[in-house]
Amino acid sequence: MPDNIVQHLSASLTAFELVVVPGLDGSARHHWQSMWQNLFQAKGISIRRVNQKIWSTPHYNRWIMTLVSTVEKSRKPVLLVGHSLGCILIAHAVEQGLLPDTVAGALLVAPADVENGPTQDISRVAAFSPVPISPLPFPALVVGSRNDPWLSVTRARMFAKHWNASFVDAGRKGHIGNQSHLGCWLDGLMFLDRLTQTILIEKTGLRYPHKKTLQ
Repeated sequence: MPDNIVQHLSASLTAFELVVVPGLDGSARHHWQSMWQNLFQAKGISIRRVNQKIWSTPHYNRWIMTLVSTVEKSRKPVLLVGHSLGCILIAHAVEQGLLPDTVAGALLVAPADVENGPTQDISRVAAFSPVPISPLPFPALVVGSRNDPWLSVTRARMFAKHWNASFVDAGRKGHIGNQSHLGCWLDGLMFLDRLTQTILIEKTGLRYPHKKTLQ
């Protein structure tokens, strides 16, 4: 991985604490979320993970409260890094007004469409349906894949529009999760950097044209 990208991103992230929010079945050690956690910890970046007690059978209320309690432990502005059902969890917590205002932004990768997911798994996430469509009160970037069994590009764009988030087409990356073999996912780090720079620019009072779709 290019050291200059990691160094640049690490410098930007010193102002924040990252909170990793895995989805259904959690993030294995080869998942990009886990690899990012190891990478940033090695660089001295504040990062913690939402650790649910049971990953295979998500409990709606318990999962939300675990997310909220994890975020509340942070002493810096928080950047949420969600994947799959973790993204939907974040949206539910926002809709219920449970997340503290320390959340500065969110990278939402392959949000699980709990209304239209794979037949063999849809019952496990039924409690999270329907997908919340309330605007997010912080900058967010939705990343979608063209061949994700959990999320069509059309629905991904719709979620981004309702959440007042920008959208990024990640190409054909499946569900961008445990089975996608992305390694440390360099593109994802660049998406995170884009989000971070947006937040830092807004905090300084500068403004530039906000584009809903990033190429």
